[in-house]
Amino acid sequence: MENSENTKRPPIREKVRSFYEILSSLDDPFIDLLLRWEDIVGADNVRKMIPLRIEEKTLVVAVPNNMVLSIAARCKNRLLEAINESKVTQHVENIKFLLDIKLFANNIKNEKTWRK
Repeated sequence: MENSENTKRPPIREKVRSFYEILSSLDDPFIDLLLRWEDIVGADNVRKMIPLRIEEKTLVVAVPNNMVLSIAARCKNRLLEAINESKVTQHVENIKFLLDIKLFANNIKNEKTWRK
């Protein structure tokens, strides 16, 4: 039988870095945007708009349907202001909305089963 002294786990580090802290330290404008996305679009919209990438100073955001696309397009200037106010990145000058139902299929399915 093994000695219990030899089988002890090593001590846990005093400070464990969170996933958020690790991502924050990467200094990537898109990751910064992802980390602050809920603050930018609001809690109600965070599941309706998914940031996909930044290409040529344009943020590409996926939306689930035409209704959200229409509302998001009308609010584009406010979203750009929110991005600039949050000082997330200097790399976004425009937003392009992309209708992509597949990205939201799980959310819609889960919401329907939740309602039952």
